[in-house]
Amino acid sequence: MTHVTNRFVLAFSGDLASAAAIPWLARERGAEVVTVTVDIGDGLELDEVRGRALALGATRAHVLDAREEFANDCLVPALRTGAPPGPDGDWLAALAAPLVARKVAEIAAIEHGTPIVDPCREFGLTAATIGGIARAYGLAAPKPPRRAARAAGRADSAALVEIAFAEGVPHAINGIPMRVTELIESLATIAGEHGIGAGAETVYGRAAVVLHAVCAHAETAAATRTVRVKLFNGACDVEGATLAQV
Repeated sequence: MTHVTNRFVLAFSGDLASAAAIPWLARERGAEVVTVTVDIGDGLELDEVRGRALALGATRAHVLDAREEFANDCLVPALRTGAPPGPDGDWLAALAAPLVARKVAEIAAIEHGTPIVDPCREFGLTAATIGGIARAYGLAAPKPPRRAARAAGRADSAALVEIAFAEGVPHAINGIPMRVTELIESLATIAGEHGIGAGAETVYGRAAVVLHAVCAHAETAAATRTVRVKLFNGACDVEGATLAQV
């Protein structure tokens, strides 16, 4: 690939700042823009996000599947330390930030471009400036990317869920072994059916509510145990833990 000195590789989530940065860099800075969207399992409609990046003027739009890395390297360690879920999107974004930065840097090395994770910080753009750029290019008040979120329900009876941990890492639900990403998706489905994490927009947000409650249980994070959780009517109660055979 020919080396282009005026190429930026931009972390793109579809939010206002990253959306406005594409035409601004392309037209005001005369740069070629390549975007990187990192799938951490937060339910973004990735084809829609990629299409938006290209429509805004990106030369190429990479979408990377980092769900396994995020679950194993970011989410599980955070839960083991007792890190509480905050506002759903903000907490996940903060947790994923180092991983996203690394992925953008990897693509930037391949594309021979300058990695840009936060265009506001990199170029000193204020919120007002971003708003002005968006209006100038017809991007005022863009709709946020759609998320494939599950609607929270209210089941008639409680669900008793046994989550098996091996050295603090969840690996099975009700005796069925699963990869961490599969376990999170399954747990999110059960949680949603019982009104757990009703305010969470994403699959990981709902599952994190349950996993945080479990990992906060005495000695669970550092142990090989099976923890029983009762889910019902929006409440998540840890009923006990036993030594697990793995």
